[in-house]
Amino acid sequence: MLNQLNHYFTILEKSLAALSLLLLLLFALIQVIARNFFETGFPVLEVISRHLVLYVTFLGAALITTDHKHIKIDFLQHFLSVRQKQWLVRPLSLLAALVCAAFAWHAARFWLDEWQYASTQDEWIVILASILPVGFCIIGLHFFVQVINPKLDAERQQA
Repeated sequence: MLNQLNHYFTILEKSLAALSLLLLLLFALIQVIARNFFETGFPVLEVISRHLVLYVTFLGAALITTDHKHIKIDFLQHFLSVRQKQWLVRPLSLLAALVCAAFAWHAARFWLDEWQYASTQDEWIVILASILPVGFCIIGLHFFVQVINPKLDAERQQA
């Protein structure tokens, strides 16, 4: 059940990341054409593009966390046996999940503050910014899955 749920979430994340990247590239192309040929631009597209960069970043980070290809400080790996490395996966994944949870908590507090003081015409921008707490939650959930079911990650690495 956890395998299927994780598989469907990964497909959703890949789809959203690809769509975000496609929109980002499309909006950048529109801006370049508008500036070079018509000497104008679209400020709304600038705002959306800034947020799309965050969407691509967070969704990409979640996807590489799923495949254990995230940035690691692993200078000790050369000195550890395979058994020691396997023993450390769960505690380090739990620590990473807790750090992501703390970031998500503070990002949510920041987002709620922004929402409270946003004017009605700027609320759509604050809605786009919800990727900050949501993104940290997604990444934290991926680390938490590694704590609960490390075999799922081992199967994914072999595939």
